Amino acid sequence: MKEEVKLKLLATVGSFSESKMITAFLKDEGIPVLVKDLGMGGFMKVTMGYTVFGQELYVAESDFDRAAELVKAFFDVDADGSDGIKKHPFTVF
Repeated sequence: MKEEVKLKLLATVGSFSESKMITAFLKDEGIPVLVKDLGMGGFMKVTMGYTVFGQELYVAESDFDRAAELVKAFFDVDADGSDGIKKHPFTVF
């Protein structure tokens, strides 16, 4: 019997390209990511191939701290979501 994996929200992103970039980055680091489309995003992805409604990125609770550290370091985001220079259109929790 498979063990149930508890997921934790890692980030909310505003665009499909940001989602793909973060997901690919974490996958390369061995961290699987579940992507949840917001609003009508799922329908839009099927019909248009992308979404503009934003997406939520979830990782296993056991991977959360490492994933958050990697994303914050890679994208130079402080814990409060800012880097003092430019604003990123996504939030890392």
